[in-house]
Amino acid sequence: MRRKITKNISDLKKNGITYLKNIIPVKDCKKYIKEFEKTTKFFEKKHKHLGNRGQVVQNYFIYNKKLLNLLNLKPVDALLKKLIDEDYVLINTSLTNRFKRNNKKSSNLHLDDHGGGWHHDSRVVGNTRLDKGFGYIAIIMFDEFEEDNGCTLYVDKSHLIRNRQPKKNKNYKHKKILGKPGTVAIIDTALWHKSGEPSDLKTRWSIFSLYGPWFMKPYFDYPTMMSKKYKIIDKKIKKILHFNSIPPENELKGVYTLQK
Repeated sequence: MRRKITKNISDLKKNGITYLKNIIPVKDCKKYIKEFEKTTKFFEKKHKHLGNRGQVVQNYFIYNKKLLNLLNLKPVDALLKKLIDEDYVLINTSLTNRFKRNNKKSSNLHLDDHGGGWHHDSRVVGNTRLDKGFGYIAIIMFDEFEEDNGCTLYVDKSHLIRNRQPKKNKNYKHKKILGKPGTVAIIDTALWHKSGEPSDLKTRWSIFSLYGPWFMKPYFDYPTMMSKKYKIIDKKIKKILHFNSIPPENELKGVYTLQK
């Protein structure tokens, strides 16, 4: 395990990407896809129509508790503890099916072409991007990521570029993130990447989860969201969802944000 983690860390520092193979059995991937289909159908019926070039549901575990454990896969957890520290947290997560469909609804679609242009998921301060290694995205593949089903594209070693930003529609020389079902690709948030061209024949179910240090602000108020939904939550999941890193109300309530 230590040798594998050392190799993963080396790959991330050098190339901005590494792969963890056979993390979820193929038979379980198929079971999860059935749950994803139920979840997206529920979301569209209850809330908004999903996109025609990609169907994306953030905070999917609110609609289906069976998906909550996908935030804490053991091999991913072990690697993130080394890359960040044991107090790392979730910043954002999305269930994504990169699939082209002809939905009758064509306007006001929820996240229609999410991630379709070149971007990174780091932050820029004073016109300079934060250094590499500040956060990481775990891409869990439930379908095979293939050449022709919208596999994620990335610009090699672009996580080393800090003084300029990717142009959304430029034709950069790039590589493709390919992998079998059950594979997890970990990328540095600084790596330039985008979604590939979706297929209308093959689905590309995946989960993208962005993790960072405990002091990094999440996209959503997870403690409030989860407390309203679930009475009992696993303590490891609670840590990942910021329950241990809520700022105290004032200095009389406490002076430390991080709670063990």
